Amino acid sequence: MRAILGLAALNGAYAVLGVALLWAIRGLPRWTDVLRLAGLGYLLGVAAFGVVWTQLLVVGVPLGGWGVVLSLACGTAAAAFAAVLLGRQRPRGFGDPERHASPFAVLVTAAGVSLSGLLLEALFRSARLQGLQAYDAWAFWVPKGKAIYFFGGLDEQVFTTFPGPTYPPLVPILDAASFHAMGGADTITFHLQFWFFVLGAVAAIAGLLYRHVSAWLLWPALLLVLTVPRVASHLLIPQADVLVDIFFVVGEGADRSHVLATMARLRAHGLAADTDYAGRSKKGQLTQAARLGAKTTVVVEADGARIARPGGDEPTTLEDLAASLGA
Repeated sequence: MRAILGLAALNGAYAVLGVALLWAIRGLPRWTDVLRLAGLGYLLGVAAFGVVWTQLLVVGVPLGGWGVVLSLACGTAAAAFAAVLLGRQRPRGFGDPERHASPFAVLVTAAGVSLSGLLLEALFRSARLQGLQAYDAWAFWVPKGKAIYFFGGLDEQVFTTFPGPTYPPLVPILDAASFHAMGGADTITFHLQFWFFVLGAVAAIAGLLYRHVSAWLLWPALLLVLTVPRVASHLLIPQADVLVDIFFVVGEGADRSHVLATMARLRAHGLAADTDYAGRSKKGQLTQAARLGAKTTVVVEADGARIARPGGDEPTTLEDLAASLGA
């Protein structure tokens, strides 16, 4: 129970920091705005905390329990001071004059909130007793978080010899902060931290779209996103991978710079493309592509490439690779 309460306090502090930052950025005229944008504020607070502590660790500031508390308190105070200095509107009263909901919309919203609550409650029970199962999680993401927790900083041996040495330390920093909040490196209970991320994301999406999308479109779509297996199976995994459309398996001798340029073109066309940065073997990269649920896998060799399609592999040249993938 102490660990759960510690995580709840930590994530509450993230939310307070983020809401204070929103107040400084745009003002919050009504308490309704505070409630509506609390999810966005939470995500903003998490991002601000991670970015600041990335810089602090780089210059040698140790991350400890009191460091977490002081950084959140000082960040909140600084944001509130900036809001007052800039003359931002303070919350006064409730109501939302820009939103006039019909009885039907109110009913749909109530049903959507209730069903989302049921799904989140089920996810909470799953996260409470979930173990480390994903390879990347137990191989390097969580060990890096433990290194920051136990040693207070970016341990050179851990961060240079473990897979993914070039990955930003944002996820390990958030893991380490969670361990401090729980009072120990409990790799079971700390999955609840990722449940809080899901809760914040759901609240942020609903709050941002509340004024712009009809309730009968917003809530079914949001519930669908939460329940489709490709998304639901990744929600509580403590790693930084995202869902990808195209995954590049880079063979020995292949031109990685050409692969990165192709990925940039694909991303410019709205496609989520990724590759391995941890030096895995070709077999390991294929396993990673399957684990991420990549819709298309591209195997790049020194003399060409092949695109894995449902009906069979499609050979292509490196020059035509981007065009073959829709860029």
